[in-house]
Amino acid sequence: MRSMGNLGCATALLAALVFWAAVGWAGADDKNYTAKDEQDWQGRLRDSTAINQADLYEILHLHKLWLKGNKKEGKQADLSGAGLSEATLWGADLSEADLSGANLFGADLSRIDLGEANLREADLRGTNLGEADLSGADLSGANLRRADLSGADLRGADLSGADLSLADVTEAIFETKAGIITNIPSMATTINLWTITYYDSPHGLVELRDAFKRAGMRQQERELTYAINHNRRLKEDEAIWSYAQWFLFEFPVGWGMNPGRPLLIMAGFIPVFAIVYFPPMGVGRWAGGAVWLRWRPERRVRRNELNHPQMLKRQTLKSQGLKRAGWALYFSILSAFHIGWRDLNVGNWISRMQPREYTLRARGWVRTVSGLQSLLSVYLLALAVLTYFGRPFE
Repeated sequence: MRSMGNLGCATALLAALVFWAAVGWAGADDKNYTAKDEQDWQGRLRDSTAINQADLYEILHLHKLWLKGNKKEGKQADLSGAGLSEATLWGADLSEADLSGANLFGADLSRIDLGEANLREADLRGTNLGEADLSGADLSGANLRRADLSGADLRGADLSGADLSLADVTEAIFETKAGIITNIPSMATTINLWTITYYDSPHGLVELRDAFKRAGMRQQERELTYAINHNRRLKEDEAIWSYAQWFLFEFPVGWGMNPGRPLLIMAGFIPVFAIVYFPPMGVGRWAGGAVWLRWRPERRVRRNELNHPQMLKRQTLKSQGLKRAGWALYFSILSAFHIGWRDLNVGNWISRMQPREYTLRARGWVRTVSGLQSLLSVYLLALAVLTYFGRPFE
């Protein structure tokens, strides 16, 4: 009898735990639709009626029933002109709701569903809209200054006249309604423009880039060019071609966003190649490679000065230390600028500054490495010039 009683108690306790877990789970789900539980939040409706978190939850609950009941049950949320500053609506479903002119200053709207919602002229300053669904939303004239739009879905959204100054658009899906341009001057300070993406079509990014181009906002235009080409590359079917584009264009110049980076890469390669050229400078012919000093025939010959080519080695340089390293570095610089591009031939300019008339020539593997350095350098130089003065990736 005692065992039967214990079994009954255990069964009752288990049932209570299951019931409590079910109610707790449902309550946790409902918390996605409430305002700040840890604070005594207060807001107001357009008619100045005061609301608290329970009233706001009731509005959201009726709106959810309205959406699920084919708009026959519940009631559409009408929060137009409402004062909802600092409210927490994390994960709520307010799709097709009317929030026009609402004050949502500093509110937490992360992961909220605002698809097809009316947010015209709403105050969204400092609002957290991270990963929010704003597809098809009307945000015309909305104030999004300092808003967090990281990861937000803006497909089909109307952003005409919206203030996006200092807004963070990291990885936002910017596929806005075609033909509608946002407030371009306000986007001069928009953060992380280069990270925005598109889902199906880049038309929104292309229109925005063209608007930046017309406004003379070159840096923003370059960031949009990077965003378009970067996402286009990621959507390539051919993996090899995608990696090739990264190696040739995205890494060295960022699709035109970083026109000075090729020059930095080229400058960084000069000491690296100088290390490769260092051994032949001390032993002359090293592993089949050597560097020769050739005097110009038309030069004025000094007394006791040889007129035939000389292999650069320890006896020629008369030193093993810094002088040898200096010759290796100088030969690397000449190799980097050996091939000119149009009228830009830095190698000739450098050679004209030499106190004596000579040229450095390489043989064997040193010549091959020097040629590769020359080709790489002229490519990087051409990238820097073309991207700085032109728009090769549009």
